[in-house]
Amino acid sequence: MQGFEADYITEPILWLIAALLFFQLGLYFFTKYLKSEKEARAFFSGAAVFMFSYAIIRTIEVIRRYFVVGYYYDIEDFWYHGGSITDTSLYLRLAFLIISWIGIAYFYYRIESTILEKKTYYILTIAALLKLVINPMLYFPSIFNFNTFMIINSILFVICGFFPVVLFAYYALRNYVNKRGPWALLAVGLLCYIVGEIGSNPEAYLITSNMNQIVVHYGSPLLVILGGILLTLALRRLYEIGVEAPKGALPDDQIKKLQEKVVQLKYIIVIMLVFLAIAFSVILYYFL
Repeated sequence: MQGFEADYITEPILWLIAALLFFQLGLYFFTKYLKSEKEARAFFSGAAVFMFSYAIIRTIEVIRRYFVVGYYYDIEDFWYHGGSITDTSLYLRLAFLIISWIGIAYFYYRIESTILEKKTYYILTIAALLKLVINPMLYFPSIFNFNTFMIINSILFVICGFFPVVLFAYYALRNYVNKRGPWALLAVGLLCYIVGEIGSNPEAYLITSNMNQIVVHYGSPLLVILGGILLTLALRRLYEIGVEAPKGALPDDQIKKLQEKVVQLKYIIVIMLVFLAIAFSVILYYFL
């Protein structure tokens, strides 16, 4: 791996920062959801679910890779070098994939059914649901043909990942629904997010293994963080919320109570992440 020495401190901290950021963004869109009209609520629910699901899966992957396995490339060795993968690592990775693609599929469904007005015929949603089914099959090469399903998985990834980038860029050029700026930000933000995720994705190992590993390991979480910020800037501007409370919105007192609970939950998550970082440092100090 080009002489790269594994970093089990800085890199997981960067990924935990990304997880915390996406959790905060999920809270932001959940608040938008509470204050919005019916169609906008559907849209913001998709954004909130996507952000929350990413916070969950990234935390799962940090635990799997840096705590449970303690080795970067167990899955890659399992696929390409005849290595083995523990049951715990496998279950956590499958949980990562299932939660991830459910969140992405719901996010695409809400975009395609609201702002895109079903003009894409739910291609993105269908592709994400197919990824939900196909991707886990790669982890059972003794049952499913690995090369065949890797090709299918790669095609679906292009449809789910890079096709919407091109689509949103096209809408930016066309100034679709008079939202050129948000569409452009959405395209750039999604591209940053995808490229960052590729850097930590075992399925992209044959590509990333030939790249500068410092860029891959440190640049990936930074790109995901940048992508999350740009996605938020774009998504919040695709729907404008009026001054008056729309029909179907929750009463102000209920919104206030929910916001208070959200704030409490936020502090609990922050405390848990800090505790996790401290525990991780202690483990490193005594056992490495």
